[in-house]
Amino acid sequence: MLRPISLFLITSLALVDFMPQTSFQGAGVWSIVLLVAIPTIALSLSVKVQEQRFGVEILTFIILVAWCLNLFLFGWLEVVRHVLGDHFLLVQFGSLLPVLVSLSVLWWLTAPIEQRCSWVSHRLRVDVLLLFIPLFIIWSVRELSTQYVPVDIADEITFVSILILIINSPTLFRFILSATPMNDVQLAARIKEAGNRAGVHNAVVLVWNTHMRFVNAFAMGVLFQRKRVLFTDKLIEVLTPQELLAVAKHEFAHHRYWHLAFLMLGMFCTFLWLDWIATLLQFDSSFGYVQVLQLLIVIAVYVYLSRIFEQQADAYSVADQSAAQGSSVVTLVGTEALCSALSSIADVNQRPTTQGDLLHGSIQQRQKNMHALIGCEVNQLPIHKKVRWLTFIIVFLFVAGLLT
Repeated sequence: MLRPISLFLITSLALVDFMPQTSFQGAGVWSIVLLVAIPTIALSLSVKVQEQRFGVEILTFIILVAWCLNLFLFGWLEVVRHVLGDHFLLVQFGSLLPVLVSLSVLWWLTAPIEQRCSWVSHRLRVDVLLLFIPLFIIWSVRELSTQYVPVDIADEITFVSILILIINSPTLFRFILSATPMNDVQLAARIKEAGNRAGVHNAVVLVWNTHMRFVNAFAMGVLFQRKRVLFTDKLIEVLTPQELLAVAKHEFAHHRYWHLAFLMLGMFCTFLWLDWIATLLQFDSSFGYVQVLQLLIVIAVYVYLSRIFEQQADAYSVADQSAAQGSSVVTLVGTEALCSALSSIADVNQRPTTQGDLLHGSIQQRQKNMHALIGCEVNQLPIHKKVRWLTFIIVFLFVAGLLT
């Protein structure tokens, strides 16, 4: 459930902590330009470009980069600290407030549903709160430990708190999303059986009550946690049981192939090697423009990996659908459930199937990719080989980076 926006914001705040303090002398004009003028222009264009491919994503990117440049190059954090005092959490929140306001207005203007405020609340939960609430908890523990415990054990306390938070993150996410166990026992049993076929045993099936406003599904749980799949109430309402099972298989594929773990490892490797390259080329990594460039490359790697993993999840779903019908190859019938589910989701969201999504691609392209698998052996799909090589490279770069 990693989202590019929250990753961008969190990584920016984490990196700026390791940079030398930037003077905010004369930064007022640039702050107005980057935090007010550029977002205002982007918002004024939002209604015109929202139907364009990646239109809203491009405006979001502009708003984020403008905030990031202000943070790294013009001492925005120091401006906020000067106004609010040296209260760590208050300063962190204050530094985020302008970009969150701009994004909220953008989401309100481009909402695909009539309940615009509900759409903004949905985006804030999914794109911001799911990672920022755990982060603020960690920051709070770190601040308290540095103030009230001996220095030699403060880092150990922070590390233990991170482990505890990771272990309990599914429970925290359930709280943020107000998710509850699925009441339909028979449907939940069928979804769990799909999980068993994927090698994900004792999965927890959750429902997010959005008051019939949103269609979405998530996979939650990293490595040694009990795996969870979550569906919104409207998704369950609009899809047939067979379509919902196809979506469930897609989500279980993320667990089966450890996609979230490899996403996190891939981003870490990217940071590791970018830092090594910067040192090799004698770039000062404390410079704002270097930090911004590194951040953009990491986000680009994340988007690339996400698209590959989403393609593998789609492939697993249609292959398992075909295998469940007794076929050793992917069949047209096996692809129908997930393709139909994606079309239904597009119809409900009133989005053209040709409209792209940053992490998934367009629905039309996903359907083409699935149809291209017809006739392939269910256990010998090309995407599986590609992902195996990709994950091998990630692990190799991780080990080599640590050794280097």
